[in-house]
Amino acid sequence: MTTITSTAALVDDEWVLRCVDYPAIEHHGAWLDDVVVQHRTMVHDFAGETPRIEFVVGDPSTASRIAAVRCASERARAMRAEARALEEAVADDRDALVARLTELNVAPSEIAEILGLSVRAVRDELGSDEEARIARRILRTLHHADEPQPAEGQRD
Repeated sequence: MTTITSTAALVDDEWVLRCVDYPAIEHHGAWLDDVVVQHRTMVHDFAGETPRIEFVVGDPSTASRIAAVRCASERARAMRAEARALEEAVADDRDALVARLTELNVAPSEIAEILGLSVRAVRDELGSDEEARIARRILRTLHHADEPQPAEGQRD
């Protein structure tokens, strides 16, 4: 599948969008967002795909910098989408593990460390560490109370 390309240029305070592959498709307007919607719609209706738009603003150096920043922004957006998909793929297992670790009296900050999560996000969901710390102190006291005490004279 070939990519259809259009150019957008600011000419005399008016945006001009031209389809490189179909030169008869050209749109003019004062506001870029309006002209882009019209242009993309017409190109898509005519050619069956949405054009990639190259922005030509200022001198060639500026246009080149615009293209580089736009490319980086598109890559970052794609990476964020991949990260969201990955987060969603493990969400059920993560939530089950958070619940299980909570049952085991693991503090929210410890859960975050164990699972590689944001401490803030876990604390927002579960609260501060205080309840887990209190529960752990009580359990430790109970565990140590159950331990046999050494007889008199047998201490280390």
